[in-house]
Amino acid sequence: MEKKFYRFRAEDKKGSVRIKSKVDYDTLDILRKDSPLIENNQFFIANGTKFFDIVQFDDSLNFAISKKMKNLLDSNNITGWRCFPIVIENSKEEYFGFQNTGIAGPITNLEAVNNYETEFREFDITTWDGSDIFNLDGSLFNVCTERVIDLLQKERVSNLEIAYL
Repeated sequence: MEKKFYRFRAEDKKGSVRIKSKVDYDTLDILRKDSPLIENNQFFIANGTKFFDIVQFDDSLNFAISKKMKNLLDSNNITGWRCFPIVIENSKEEYFGFQNTGIAGPITNLEAVNNYETEFREFDITTWDGSDIFNLDGSLFNVCTERVIDLLQKERVSNLEIAYL
């Protein structure tokens, strides 16, 4: 049976809160164990008024997850991720910066994707570390297995956009 993989990110629903870090950082810094955002975890609401389970950073594809989503991933032993607590100014909501720690090789059909010959990304499955959530080397795609998508949909995680890889 062929494995199915999916991309996921914040959907950016109408009125959804977007947050911005109070410190400057490089977009890829969030993936590092020593991300400056772990120590400098102060954010403010850049726009929007509605809090969902996934809250997008205003300046990148990075996002924070709600306590509900964190607990869901933890309690179901989902692998390939970690998070750190963040503080959102003027909000009592509890969120965590999401870090993708799983890895697979690079997109192997990048030229075809860039030339709009296909919208689906491919990678060498032998380069995948087997984690439930992972990143394709050289990209910011959050990729996951069907098991993760089934769980997130079943539990109605809000502000979640899903697409086939």
